[in-house]
Amino acid sequence: MFRNKSPIRAGATPGNWALLVGGAVPALLFRSGFGNLFLGLPFHFDELQRPVFTGGFFGLLHPFALLAGVVSLSM
Repeated sequence: MFRNKSPIRAGATPGNWALLVGGAVPALLFRSGFGNLFLGLPFHFDELQRPVFTGGFFGLLHPFALLAGVVSLSM
């Protein structure tokens, strides 16, 4: 509501960039997580039959998962 009242008019302000990054990056990562569900996730069961995730964060960024995130973000 107050973004248009800013005295800075030349180009995009840092607040506009923060809104863009703050909305696009989480959406891309959440949609990439949904794309990982189609690929399958590295889980196994421990001795108490609890599911344990054996992968890492950067291991989840497969090209297909990122493509699913980019496509859903562009829609």
